Amino acid sequence: MPNQRFLLNALPLLEAQASSEIENIVTTTDSLFRYRDADERADLATREGLRYGSALMEGFRFLKETPLNTRAAEQVHGTNSRH
Repeated sequence: MPNQRFLLNALPLLEAQASSEIENIVTTTDSLFRYRDADERADLATREGLRYGSALMEGFRFLKETPLNTRAAEQVHGTNSRH
């Protein structure tokens, strides 16, 4: 694969889409990729999916520095709520 980072960066968005559907927030993969960098123009479901993806990535970054604990969960939840 010529650009492995593309695949690795796609995984959080795909996970966000699947997680959002559990809560009956339905968006398309196409919309998530299209509005990945400019989510203010996206529909509400897509923006929510993008927030899930951001929270997931924030959680990965946070866990590199801090063990899994209540503070880590609060940090990730706060990321999803702020956007």
